[in-house]
Amino acid sequence: MSKAPIAWTEDTLFDYLRTGFSSLHGVASGPMGPVVENLAQLPESDVRAMAHYLASLNPAPPPTEPTALTAARLEDASRSNAHVMTLPGERLFEGACAVCHDAREGPPLFGARPSLALNTNLHSDHPDNVIQVILHGINDPTGQGWATCLASKTA
Repeated sequence: MSKAPIAWTEDTLFDYLRTGFSSLHGVASGPMGPVVENLAQLPESDVRAMAHYLASLNPAPPPTEPTALTAARLEDASRSNAHVMTLPGERLFEGACAVCHDAREGPPLFGARPSLALNTNLHSDHPDNVIQVILHGINDPTGQGWATCLASKTA
């Protein structure tokens, strides 16, 4: 029932559950943080079985274009949307979020650049998780050091 612009697959679910990050969907935070932390204790085969089961509940529709092309198109639209980049929130984004999320320039920091253009929560009917991250920041559920950009430090 996800409204993500790119459908969840078994592989993206596995990445998300195993590492707390899916390059096509975002990061695990809020109540999913402890879940990912605890799943790190399980054998890879158990996490893979969970991903397989979850993917079977809502099979992905056949793609209309290759996933990489869809992701690149969405990222490009995000980078080149001049209207969005002139809104008052742009200054806040540049100061608080761009170091980790700006797809327009710069290398990925901490081993990943969580895409806001692809983020499942931003496409949700109720983006509660995004609001919580903006208000309270995000912890790194995996302990791998990639989620060190905390919104609460800059708010």
